[in-house]
Amino acid sequence: MQRGHATAGRFRQMLLVVVCTVMLSGCGITNGQLPQRQAASDSQAAYPAGPGSRSAIPSRGRTIVVHIPSFELIALEDGAPVLRSRVIVGRPSTPTPELLSSMSSIRFNPAWMPTPSMISNEGAHYAPRGPNNPLGQLLFELDNDQLIFLHDTNDRSLFSRSNRALSHGCVRV
Repeated sequence: MQRGHATAGRFRQMLLVVVCTVMLSGCGITNGQLPQRQAASDSQAAYPAGPGSRSAIPSRGRTIVVHIPSFELIALEDGAPVLRSRVIVGRPSTPTPELLSSMSSIRFNPAWMPTPSMISNEGAHYAPRGPNNPLGQLLFELDNDQLIFLHDTNDRSLFSRSNRALSHGCVRV
């Protein structure tokens, strides 16, 4: 599953799992299986994220898995893939971390406030709601302390690239 852009240090940061009660829209219906999914117990399946790392995927309920090396979001219902979507993940200098999180809320047409490092290192500034906002029209807030979210984007052309490691760590859907 390793892609040319992945380095040895990124293997431990290859999977983002979000346990949620809301399915994403705009993804394609799938009839395939989640790659390398292995049964772990009756209530969970283990998904190998890299050497020495495993993330549990519940076999009941709705779950979103972001497979970082393949730039793909997979929505599962009761452990079976039902939707797939291309995503944009963190670039090598700001990788998307391995994370298990619940979705805490959904914000429509959000404003964007860059992180302190984006302000100091890149000159980024606040973006109000609207068509130029990098968060797009939807922000799926995740319960984590790393400021990692799933969100829309204002630049859909990026999804056509083969290497979609382009963000500051968030997952653009």
